[in-house]
Amino acid sequence: MLRLLTLLVTLVLIAGCTMKATYNRLDWIAAKYLGSYVELTPEQQKVLRGQLAESLEWHRTTQLPAYAEWLVRLQQDMPASLSVDQVDKYGLELSVFWSSLMMRLADDLAVLLPRLTAEQRQAIFSRLEREQADQKDEVEAVSLEKQQEHYARRLEKGLTRWLGSLTREQKRLIPEAANQLQATESESLRMHVRFQHSIRALLDRQADEAELRTALRGLFMVDPGHPNDVYEQKVENNRQVLTRLISELSSTLDTGQQDYFAQRVNKYIKLFNELARQGDQQQKQS
Repeated sequence: MLRLLTLLVTLVLIAGCTMKATYNRLDWIAAKYLGSYVELTPEQQKVLRGQLAESLEWHRTTQLPAYAEWLVRLQQDMPASLSVDQVDKYGLELSVFWSSLMMRLADDLAVLLPRLTAEQRQAIFSRLEREQADQKDEVEAVSLEKQQEHYARRLEKGLTRWLGSLTREQKRLIPEAANQLQATESESLRMHVRFQHSIRALLDRQADEAELRTALRGLFMVDPGHPNDVYEQKVENNRQVLTRLISELSSTLDTGQQDYFAQRVNKYIKLFNELARQGDQQQKQS
């Protein structure tokens, strides 16, 4: 549950008491973020804001109801312990949500990127290269022991957020799982570099919007040229470790933790449905 629910909330980029306000301004926030990488012309800003507004409405009306329904089913299964197969099923469904977001992002980028000048593209890629160099230094400076301690802290913090106080036995399971996780940061950085080079090559040869959309969709879903590399093997190992941990923990929940989890989930079910209804109301008014 930890991994699944944390990612779900991350997908919509909302947290704390400002959830609705933040979500309703995601198009503005995303545009502001991109503006920190490159200065856009007024026409480019217009295109960007139009694409983001459409994508936010798509997410509000098609994805949020699906998130709420997913949570309802998860909550219904939670009074009993979750088997490994059940956790796998929920994880697969969540990966479909993620894939849908990536496809939508690819479509938006296919509209925006060709409108950037060569100087603007260079500014973005240079900024990304600097950030990747900094991340590489940070990754290399951390030992395996420190990484595992970091994973354990993140797991315990996330579980506490969704279950409340953990028992001594539950806390014992967390570092055992964390020690089985394999670090993917180095491979992930290399994958991002290959991804970046692939996009740059498409832009340099002036691929049109349709070709760019098809290529980006492929790049967003598959590490180009490396379908079975070390990164994917590590990701699969980590998925199995976390699946087993979630299944095992689900069988140890006491009544208080089950109630705490139910309250947290109900909060997000209500939130997602309310945000989705706002989209319906806006459509009726337009």
